[in-house]
Amino acid sequence: MPTNTSVNAAPSDHQGKLLLAALAHAAHRVPGAKGRTLDIMFRRQWVKEYTATGKLAGPAIRLGYTGFTHFRLTDRGIIAAKRFKDAQEVRALAADMPAESFATYRPEFDPDKTLKQTTAVFITTRPDETGKVRAIFDGGRGDVRVPLRAMEPIPNRWATLAEGAPTDTWTITDRHGAELAQVHADSYPAARTAAEQLPNVAAHIQQDGRLRCRRLHTSEQATPTAGAPYRWWSVQDRTGNELDRIHATDPASARAALSPAMRKAGNRAGGLVFV
Repeated sequence: MPTNTSVNAAPSDHQGKLLLAALAHAAHRVPGAKGRTLDIMFRRQWVKEYTATGKLAGPAIRLGYTGFTHFRLTDRGIIAAKRFKDAQEVRALAADMPAESFATYRPEFDPDKTLKQTTAVFITTRPDETGKVRAIFDGGRGDVRVPLRAMEPIPNRWATLAEGAPTDTWTITDRHGAELAQVHADSYPAARTAAEQLPNVAAHIQQDGRLRCRRLHTSEQATPTAGAPYRWWSVQDRTGNELDRIHATDPASARAALSPAMRKAGNRAGGLVFV
């Protein structure tokens, strides 16, 4: 079968990892791409070759340049990287919320505000190419097409919503329901991101590859959890200004749960204090 060289082709997992690594690099340099993989990415116009000084390599080589070259993402490569990242996120969500499972729909994370309020829904399909699924709500009387990103999983498919108001505290468990951590976040994707930065959760993902996130309600926050007790840590700069509040067991876990931007800002300000 001939290689698909279309710029809109779906990256393979290996190509996707290279694209994401390049997307994270300040100059969008592609690390370690070579051979057939590099050739395919080049023919798809995702990358271009540059000299050590940052000039396009093609004209320079024709003029006799023989030095070091490297590859960087083009605008089309950036789009391909973001498309792959979105697909990765949808796959992770679909693993926690497959077809024929219950979930919680939250309108604040749906750009179209398909439904007007938070409600339990029953997902009936896998996500389509846009990341949307069909879901039944209100006792089976309604059928809508909504983004999977606007949903949060309910671990037990026969469970009802917990009592009380939803909080910004999330319980992170393994596939069997054993709690690994709790994090503070305003959305399901943000909770997953915060959890993946915790050392014990990252180690679990390396071993098992799966984790589940569920938003706690006020009726559940008093429930004791195994292991070290969780508490709220006030994250402050050196002058005492509060920058964030993190739910964690200790300062190291609280620091790990911070966003990269917050950690970078803290380093510029002389360090962070956890109170």
